[in-house]
Amino acid sequence: MVMGNTVAGNHIYMVIRDSSAEAQLEQSNQREREPATPLRLSRPWRGSRWPPAPSPPPSTCASTLRRRPLPLLVLRLPRATAAAVQAGPPTTSSRPRTGRMVSALTSLASVSGRCTVDLIRTQMFAELIDPCVVVRSAWRGELRVSLAVRLGWILAPADPNGPMYYNGMYHLFYQYNPHGALWGVGNLSWGHSVSGDLVNWAALDTALDPTSPFDANGCWSGSATILPGGTPAILYTGIDANGEQVQNVAFPRDPADPLLRRWDKPGYNPVIPLPADVPGDKFRDPSTAWLGRDGLWRVAVSAEVRGVASTLVYRSADFLRWERAPAAAPLHASRAAGMVECPDLFPVKEEGDDGDGQGLDASASGAGLRHVLKLSVMDTLQDYYMTFPRKLWLDEDGKQLRQWPVEEIETLRRKRVVLRRGTALATGGMNEIVGVAGSQADVEVAFKVSSLAGAEALDPNWLLDPQKLCGEKGASVPGGVGPFGLIVMASSDLREHTAVFFRAFRYHGRYKLLMCTDLTRSSTRAGVYKPPYGGFVDVDVEEHETINLRTLIDHSVVESFGADGRMCITARVYPEHAETSNNHMFVFNNGTGTVEVYKLEAWELAAATVNSVGGNDSLVISKSNDQSESY
Repeated sequence: MVMGNTVAGNHIYMVIRDSSAEAQLEQSNQREREPATPLRLSRPWRGSRWPPAPSPPPSTCASTLRRRPLPLLVLRLPRATAAAVQAGPPTTSSRPRTGRMVSALTSLASVSGRCTVDLIRTQMFAELIDPCVVVRSAWRGELRVSLAVRLGWILAPADPNGPMYYNGMYHLFYQYNPHGALWGVGNLSWGHSVSGDLVNWAALDTALDPTSPFDANGCWSGSATILPGGTPAILYTGIDANGEQVQNVAFPRDPADPLLRRWDKPGYNPVIPLPADVPGDKFRDPSTAWLGRDGLWRVAVSAEVRGVASTLVYRSADFLRWERAPAAAPLHASRAAGMVECPDLFPVKEEGDDGDGQGLDASASGAGLRHVLKLSVMDTLQDYYMTFPRKLWLDEDGKQLRQWPVEEIETLRRKRVVLRRGTALATGGMNEIVGVAGSQADVEVAFKVSSLAGAEALDPNWLLDPQKLCGEKGASVPGGVGPFGLIVMASSDLREHTAVFFRAFRYHGRYKLLMCTDLTRSSTRAGVYKPPYGGFVDVDVEEHETINLRTLIDHSVVESFGADGRMCITARVYPEHAETSNNHMFVFNNGTGTVEVYKLEAWELAAATVNSVGGNDSLVISKSNDQSESY
């Protein structure tokens, strides 16, 4: 099987690239059965060029746990028509269009670059709540495209669950303790928020609460699937009264309600009990279900089977009675990974190749389509949940996942500034972007490199750990071609700043492009986790006229998309200066060769309405109000 990869969290993303691989999957199933005046960007930085270097960053890659149901169906699902829930279990009398919307609040990010033959393990960072929203007034009023709960606590790792598009509304569920601010106080419920545009969200009452013997110790992670007739169903992990993890199902009490405010948990739960060969605390996270060619439903569940991290596949004819064939091999297994969580299997196509533009159904198959298997690797408890909603598609090369913020984010753009085309950045150049607030911004910049002759030689070992390379060759380390890029969330003296940059290397007669987000100087606060992140961008630097970068800043969230979405890095930063002073932004070049800023546009972003409490009136789709200013 030939696999491709995309950079993402401490998650494994495997893109099935050839028909033989798809055949293997099927065989496995069979075994189972507008212009503006120029920005005054000619104001160069006149402070000390770079602050003193900090201690070397750790060379090991920090991992993240999750999460769910990760990002990956191209943006919109087919519209489901409302239908009443029939008495008893649902049936599969007709082949439905199933699936769920792209996880609007989970983002791909790069990257540890720990390689194996078939895949690259990478790191993902996403967050639904920023603790500083509660404890520090300096962080209040964040754009918070991600969800911020009005009371209580979202479980770290804050699992978003069961995103779906239903009767014209986007739904997102998430792990939520309504009884206190800590994990150990009260049992976990499913919080529930809805949106008309993926940007502005309204909070509803909890959808699932631990009120039954099969979830007495919490309603944990899960997913959503659209059944025949358009009725949604939730599959979720409950920890039962005996402390064992089991898989349960829930249906909407009134499918005609577009907000799906009430959910029923049938008494015949659990629908998938704990298997005999799996420990009671190692069986969880059912994926969105899909239909095989044989007409049977399938769902992936994470487990540890006799010490082996496994992705088990269960099948069902009626979404009620599920079985795991004893002789069937797991969808994925690893002795090295420990417990592997939150599986997802979903189809992708090239952008614009999804027919009606509504995205792909989870059960889609056929020519020109690839499947992605996503797994979450538990290494450490460094968890980050945020983000900007995005679409995701398959690159034309058939092996790489690409992603870009959804166009609805642009409705938040307000004040706009632009840079005169062709502005040159000489060695050590650093020019401030003035005219927009640096704490809530959307910046798009394209760089043109005049010559690649000065590119540094690439040590092959660096290919194995690009994150470590980003730490050793950070933004303050001069290079040949690069580092060049953006400095954001910077204090006036630059002692605190976050750098997002590119650096080109020479390798076997060609060139490799490294993209990094360097947090090592993001905060002077003690005890803050400040690693570098990075990865090599799969792009031909010689062939492309420009190298583009888009960075979205939402106070503590810095999310960057490089090379037309071929790379995404998401990070959290907590600079001390943000409590009392403004944030600054710069374009910079610390390479020996001149770099041209071919194009730069920057916007302030308005605040979204996030988890407002109220009825339909709170579900307002924001309108664009692009106010350009002259400089």
